[in-house]
This record gives sequence, structure tokens and C-alpha cells, in this order.
Amino acid sequence: MVAAGGSLLLWVSVVVHELGHAVAARRYGIDVRRVVVLLAGGYSEMDLDTTRPDQEWSVAIAGPISSGLLGAALAVAALVAPPTAGLDGTLTLLAVINGGVAAFNLIPAFPLDGGRMLRSALVRRGRSPYHAERSATRVGFVLGGGIAVGGMGMSIVGSAASLVVVPGGVLILGLAIAAARRLPSPISAEEI
Repeated sequence: MVAAGGSLLLWVSVVVHELGHAVAARRYGIDVRRVVVLLAGGYSEMDLDTTRPDQEWSVAIAGPISSGLLGAALAVAALVAPPTAGLDGTLTLLAVINGGVAAFNLIPAFPLDGGRMLRSALVRRGRSPYHAERSATRVGFVLGGGIAVGGMGMSIVGSAASLVVVPGGVLILGLAIAAARRLPSPISAEEI
């Protein structure tokens, strides 16, 4: 029962993160077309390209804040939970996972939440939305590649953390590649 409940709470963790984004978006009147939730992650479909940079930043940070608050609540629950059938350990693990999800999503690599925050900050500083997204995507390439290579180095020296670091870097790199493919071609001088 504890394992089944833990699996359900893992799914709820993803729901909470994505609902954080959706609630923040609705607060600004941004249309949320749908929220897709999978066991290993999710995404909220909404049009952030037409929002103001401060709105995009607020919507982006809402997911990690939601995950962080849920992680804190689960950590408190783990402290008061009886050790029966590993309930306290399951709650502790879920607290750590939610904290990790919050931290991972704050990495400033587009299209992660931190990358969206970076893009909005660049637009606020005068960059065009296209160039801001391109810069945030490039940061994703550099960070993803660096994390993956660093994880491989950790693997060589026998660190078990490489089992998480390498896939995390590859995931960031893959997301950056997908984001770069979706970037429109820049507008040429003749089109202006």
C-alpha cells in the first residue's frame, strides 16, 4: 500500500507542478489549452509568446515554487509519520524528489522553467523575443552538454551520482535541441 500510495503521490507531484503554472497563467488571463501529466513529467500548453516578460517569469517560477512547497510539506509529513511499512522513508523520498524537481527546473536552460525566466529577463533588458529565446536555448546546449560530460567524468571516478547527472544533462541537451528546431527563422531585412 505504501508503494502504491508513493507512486500516486509522485503523479500528484507532477500535477501540482503543472497546476502551479496553469493557475499563474490563468491569473494573467493567459489561455491554458491543456495540461499534460505523465508519471515522469508534464507540460502546460499555453501561449506565453504573446505575454509580457514579467508575466512569463511569474508563470515559469510558479511550477518550481509549487514543487518546493510540496517538498517542504512532504518533509514535515515524513517527520511526523510513523515508520510503519516505510511510510516515513517514502515521504522523505518524495520530499527529496520534489525539491530536486524544483531545483532542476530552475536551471536557466530553455525550455526549462529557468530558461523561460532567462528568456523573459533578456526581453526585459531589450532583446527581441527571438534573440532572447535563441540565447536561452544556447545556454541549454552549453549547460546540458557540460552537465552530461561532467557526469561522465563522475562515472569514470566511480561516483553513483553520475546515474542521475548524465541523464539530466542529456535531457537538458535534448530539450535544447528540440527548442532550437522550433525557433522560427529570423526576419530578414527585406521583410521589414
